[in-house]
Amino acid sequence: MKIFLHLSPLFVLAILCLGSCKLEELKQPIIITDLEPEFYIDLQEYLHPTNRQLRFKIRTIKDQECLNGSIETDYYTLGREIELSINRILPPADCKGGTAPAKSEVYATQLTNGTYKFNVALRNTVVNNGQLTVSDDNYTIKMETQEGIIFLHNNLQKMPADAFWGYVVCKETEWEALNAELTDRLTGFGAPADYRSGYYGYFEINNNTPGNRKVFLTEPPAADFHFPLLFQLKENVDENRLKSMLQEFRAAHPDITLEGRNSDGRIF
Repeated sequence: MKIFLHLSPLFVLAILCLGSCKLEELKQPIIITDLEPEFYIDLQEYLHPTNRQLRFKIRTIKDQECLNGSIETDYYTLGREIELSINRILPPADCKGGTAPAKSEVYATQLTNGTYKFNVALRNTVVNNGQLTVSDDNYTIKMETQEGIIFLHNNLQKMPADAFWGYVVCKETEWEALNAELTDRLTGFGAPADYRSGYYGYFEINNNTPGNRKVFLTEPPAADFHFPLLFQLKENVDENRLKSMLQEFRAAHPDITLEGRNSDGRIF
């Protein structure tokens, strides 16, 4: 397959402003063959009490020489047009020994509902055209091509406002009893979540999974065993009481690690 590339309107506007190129030089498309996938792109919400927004999590598919490598990117918006540019892999000045993917995060700013023209440019060589649609409930990306890139998820469910989520690290033999006790304690503040199946950035829900395990953390803790938490809090829940209850639970089980967050990303 061959890809016919064109320069995005945002890039053309920048060129016109700089006066560094003639329009007639842009008329001929560039033809290149298929590019090997080089970067993963994933979607996640940046959770904040007043500044929640979409962010793109980018990483190399292949491990790089350092543990702390990064990726140079640019991000442009103009009205209903967005361009994400992945420029190059940046070796760190203070290389931490080992191999790992180079990573970068790009914040999309707060986007209003509607459909945006969305382009992903790679190394000033290829432009992948697509659309980004924002609604009250989710973000959806539809790409015409994915040359050099792979989107791990095309749909991101927004974090529900009443969500309380996290995990407990414990011995596998103890998790059912701990889960039952914690669920009983949390009942005064809410109920086990009943959200639709989908990808929520920090966890995925699969309501068709047999058994009790329907919630799966996307970045689980580095431990031999853990179980996830996902509750829907009551409206106007007393956060101080919730924090006190969690502290009492931790004190009663000093060998566990419990982390809980609300929809703003605040840790309890």
